[in-house]
Formats: sequence, C-alpha cells, structure tokens
Amino acid sequence: MPAGRDELLLARLREDIAAIRAYTKGLDLAGFLADVKTQDAVCMRIVALSESAAKLRQRIPDLEERYPEAGWRRLIGLRNLIAHAYADVLPEQVWEDVTTGLPALEAALLRLEADL
Repeated sequence: MPAGRDELLLARLREDIAAIRAYTKGLDLAGFLADVKTQDAVCMRIVALSESAAKLRQRIPDLEERYPEAGWRRLIGLRNLIAHAYADVLPEQVWEDVTTGLPALEAALLRLEADL
C-alpha cells in the first residue's frame, strides 16, 4: 500500500468522529435514547470508524500497544455487535462509547498523527 494510506485512514477516522459529534451535538443521554434516527446514524458511523481502525491496526502492528487509550478492541467489538447482532445493541452502551470512548480515540489519533 502507498505510504499515504495511513493518512487516508486517519482522515476517515477523523471524518467519522466529526459526523458522530455533529449528530449528537446538544443531546444528552435522554435525548439520544429518544432519537432512534440518531442512534442508527451513530451506529453506522461506528461501523465505518471501526473498519478504518481495523485497517490501521493491520498496517501498524503495534498500534494497540503504542496507543492503548484508544480502546481499539472495544471499538471493533462494538462494530461486530452492531453488524451482527443489531437487535442486541444497547443505546446506553453506544452513548457511553460516544461520550467517553471517542475523546480517548481522538486523543490517540492526534498522537499517532504526530508520530507519522
């Protein structure tokens, strides 16, 4: 793969995070739970986000060790749940990942970008 592939994956990750932030702007947990369309949109972006994260993990074998705060495995686990058992997804879990997981992932991405 070309050297710029990492940067492309990082750009996609940033784009998905920005979209999730835009979808949930002004919402609290109660608002998120009441808005099924937003839940669906966020879940779709989490799937896209985790696909890019999985590709990045393949390209950077020690990614999880270098940037453990990102919660790579949790993100990919949530993607698998959304993709394969959508009826079992708890919106509260998605909200938790949005409010606590995304900031940690974002911080790790900033460090990763600086290291590239």
